[in-house]
Amino acid sequence: MIRSTGTNGLIAFGSPPDRPRGDLHYNRYVKELSARIRHAQDYARENMQAATRRQRRSYHQEKKLFVVGAKVWLFTPVTKRHDSRKLTLFWSGPWNILEKVNDLSYRIIPAVEMESGKPETTVSIDRLKAYHTGTYIDEPAISKV
Repeated sequence: MIRSTGTNGLIAFGSPPDRPRGDLHYNRYVKELSARIRHAQDYARENMQAATRRQRRSYHQEKKLFVVGAKVWLFTPVTKRHDSRKLTLFWSGPWNILEKVNDLSYRIIPAVEMESGKPETTVSIDRLKAYHTGTYIDEPAISKV
């Protein structure tokens, strides 16, 4: 069986439409096509702007507020070489809030318990989580017998 180079195109796209004579038909087609493309771009632009507004509203809706001096955990997604990501603890701390830089970032410093030589750091609130001590109400009390 001998195939021409256009056979694959015919299978994928079908046969081309009949071509009427004269440039009037092609000019109209080009104008209609450009109008459809413009309409599709406007539609996509409006939907993208609406999606951006929704995402911003959702992002800023759940602001975390920390007071100066509070202890926090810091999310640091770094693994050491040859360590399993699955078993790595990504939260380091405790850290103390030193000051609020703006609504979305804080300057932190390692807490005394951490005994680290790390310098103060400015981080986004996305990387911070409130630090709680290990005392829980549901934890059974240990009694001496």
